[in-house]
Amino acid sequence: MLQSFREQSGKWFIKVLFGAIIASFVIWGIGDIIRGYGQNRPIAKVGNQSISYDRYATALQQEISRIQQIIKERVAPAQLQQLGVYQQVLDQLINQSVLEQELERSKLTVSDSLVRNQIHSIPTFQQNGTFNRQLFDELLRNNGLSEQAFLKDIKQSLLSQQLVAPLTVGMMLPTFYQDLLFKSLSENKVFTFVMVPFEKMKLTNNPTMEDFKLHFTQHQDQYAVPEFRSVTLVLVKTKSLLAQIPVSEDEIKQEYEAQAAQFTKPEQRSVKSLTYVTQDQVVEAAKLISKGQPLELVAKAVKGGRVEDLGVVEKANLPEIAADVVYSLEPNKASEMVDTGFGYTIYLVTKIIPETLQPLSEVKAQIQENLRLQKFGDSLTDLRNKIEDSLAGGEKLEDVAKANQLPIEAVPTFNQKGLSKDGKPVLASLPVPVIKQIVEQTFSLAEGAQSPVVEANQDYFFVVQVNKIDAPYAPEFEAVKHYVEKDLLLEKKNEAAAKLAQSMTQQVKSLSDLARLASQHGLSIITNQTLSRADFSSEKKDKLNDLQKNLSPDLLAKALQLPVNQATYGFLADNRGLAVVMLQRVEPFKVDQEKRKKFGGLLKDMVEKDIMALLMQNFRTHFKVSIDQDLMKRMTQDAG
Repeated sequence: MLQSFREQSGKWFIKVLFGAIIASFVIWGIGDIIRGYGQNRPIAKVGNQSISYDRYATALQQEISRIQQIIKERVAPAQLQQLGVYQQVLDQLINQSVLEQELERSKLTVSDSLVRNQIHSIPTFQQNGTFNRQLFDELLRNNGLSEQAFLKDIKQSLLSQQLVAPLTVGMMLPTFYQDLLFKSLSENKVFTFVMVPFEKMKLTNNPTMEDFKLHFTQHQDQYAVPEFRSVTLVLVKTKSLLAQIPVSEDEIKQEYEAQAAQFTKPEQRSVKSLTYVTQDQVVEAAKLISKGQPLELVAKAVKGGRVEDLGVVEKANLPEIAADVVYSLEPNKASEMVDTGFGYTIYLVTKIIPETLQPLSEVKAQIQENLRLQKFGDSLTDLRNKIEDSLAGGEKLEDVAKANQLPIEAVPTFNQKGLSKDGKPVLASLPVPVIKQIVEQTFSLAEGAQSPVVEANQDYFFVVQVNKIDAPYAPEFEAVKHYVEKDLLLEKKNEAAAKLAQSMTQQVKSLSDLARLASQHGLSIITNQTLSRADFSSEKKDKLNDLQKNLSPDLLAKALQLPVNQATYGFLADNRGLAVVMLQRVEPFKVDQEKRKKFGGLLKDMVEKDIMALLMQNFRTHFKVSIDQDLMKRMTQDAG
């Protein structure tokens, strides 16, 4: 719980849970990130349930949308891989399946009226404090959510609360301690600080040449020139090979015929609905509809009705309770009354669009790409074997690369840190794990030797050849004299800065003391900097004051613990100096009741989440979980 609290303590202005859910489904145009037309086998099995490829792809797309909405830019597949998004999404689906089966096993139930009341209580769906059905439909439709799926989520949430609620009784902090904690996090503290840059320190005794030579002797390892190596590198981005994989017209046609169901657009219907609060109103309206009156006129004749044009919809996108009814209707025929849980509704189908098979010309490129992905593993293995056989047969690396149309380059000389002789990183455009493997292979080989074909990760493989080795050596003092002088002077200035900061910290008893000492030493002083523990913990970095911009996190944490008119010191944020910071005063605390209420809810939510996480660990032992790793790998490759 403590870890959860530290992560969440700064987020006091969170919106209601559903607001966050709605936001997470805003689509940022990511159709090109997830490609392919689905798979027939499940990506995972949990107990007696399966998680389909399409379900995983949809969940992944929604999570990517959420991430992109937060960072306000498109996210690269490599970033998703580094963040572990692919596995996290699958874990969430597995946990959801485990929870569904556990809830079914435990025989817990939730009434339709409780689900309805829960939805009606969500402020997002309210207008003037009252549930608004039109607003509900509009928000779900705008965010790509079906009513059926949303009702299922709400129901599962309520069932989950039934599991957790008995375990949280008596686990919350008493109100008195919650109030103390809230005050400690929210109260504003006002600070003054003085920066002590290393470069501004004036030394009373400058080092002599003997001092510099002694420093060099004591730190010779620091000035030793490390081993450098120059190499030739064949580095292949595996996805670049996809376009070279041949796919025949016959293969495309066969796949199209075999996967015809995937390219069939299901039947669609243009649907309108008329909803009333009472059954009597619907009965009266149905009589007028049976006489051929349009829904719009009926709604005017029988007051209280609401007409909605649902547009062109597939059966799967209709509420479960209405789907069969709507798809049993003939054109321009009205349904019987349907109790949707939000009122009594009559549906009218105005047009039927039969299911259609997309022509091959529209999906040819899609099929071709998918077939290439299917062949990709074998093609990559064949290429690796071909390269290794050629090199083992004595062929030069340059000739092998040319014969297989592979990129080859001479990499500038670098050391075991991957740095060139001027201290710049080589291969900086590559992911760090790939650079690390190239460097490790380079420094494990003799001069003139070649590495085997190394698969750095799912995106890259390489072969490296060591051309020349420059042995390490210890330079003479004169060769590095400039660096020695610079280092020792900086070291002395650092010591002087630490001594001054410590002295100032011990002397100051008031703001005037700090101002006097700053002036005496020619240092700048910055006053009236407000900070709360909530600000310090917040992830929002767009409105930082000078205190937060200039002081290191460690020093800020120390400052928040200070009594009034006492000081402490520590590093600046850029490590180019120190700072002395003093607490001027603590602002009078005024309780914001709305924030206090949210804070209490946040504490309760964190306790419930921690307990649910423990429960899920236990539940997962009851249901066998298996993951199709091959399909998972293909999915992540497809997303790249």
